[in-house]
Amino acid sequence: MLKFYYQKFSLYSRSVWIALLEKKLPFELIELALDGDQWQPEFLAINPFGRVPVLVDNNFSIFESSSILDYLELQYPTPCFLPKDIKTLTIVRMIKMLTLHELIPAMLTLIRVTNNKNAIEQANQQITAMLNFLETQLDDGLYIAGDQITLAEIVAGSVIIWLPDLNITLSNHPKVELWSNQLRQRPTWQETQPSPEIIQDWLKRIQKLPKIRARQWQQKPSI
Repeated sequence: MLKFYYQKFSLYSRSVWIALLEKKLPFELIELALDGDQWQPEFLAINPFGRVPVLVDNNFSIFESSSILDYLELQYPTPCFLPKDIKTLTIVRMIKMLTLHELIPAMLTLIRVTNNKNAIEQANQQITAMLNFLETQLDDGLYIAGDQITLAEIVAGSVIIWLPDLNITLSNHPKVELWSNQLRQRPTWQETQPSPEIIQDWLKRIQKLPKIRARQWQQKPSI
């Protein structure tokens, strides 16, 4: 059976969790609090970088959410979350990478930074650019590729639903708002949706993350 190591606060973990559920794969869900567990020898043997998410498949460890999602598509291709059409596939891959490298960092900036107007303005611009791009890709179909979900939904759709918790409205992007609301209704989104209490705890944790990481780094065993 697959083993999935995750953190309930992690924006990166949730996309993998949703993919596993959507593919209806049997897996063991193992939560790490990241309060020192990640530096234990047993976990470092799985991921020497001490981070989640991690997927273990028959003693083969895959870490970094993007790599895990790619592995799942190759190893367990049914249902397939990558469209066959080359242009649509390219758009899906772009949305996936833009979420990981533009949207999530911008969101984390808004949570952590309170006194740097330039950083906040840039983060808001990144988020708006992402929403604008998604709005242009959502035509009359339910999803990016029409009537089936793709990695664009699994990655971007698992993150964008957090934006209202950052006081960022989707009302200026009606197609994105409808798309996000549709995803919220899927059983896999509902199963992985954290409670309001967890969300508030997550926001506080992200604000304190630099201090937490500094403390965690001190706990890391020397190599």
